[in-house]
Amino acid sequence: LIGLVGSEMCIRDRGKTIASVVVEALRQEGLLSVPAGPETVRLLPPLNVSEEEIQQALAIIRRVLKTYAK
Repeated sequence: LIGLVGSEMCIRDRGKTIASVVVEALRQEGLLSVPAGPETVRLLPPLNVSEEEIQQALAIIRRVLKTYAK
């Protein structure tokens, strides 16, 4: 889970939760996730995920979150 509570995030999409905006941005970058509340993103990797896939996912997450950081 990625908790976005207390984050300084700049979300310009009115009417959408922080989590839904981040989930959509992650999807556009090729990483599937689901909102788990208005300020929480849930990652659901398979049990056989490789180290390389984890590093790729972290790079995508960092890139997306930097987009919204103040």
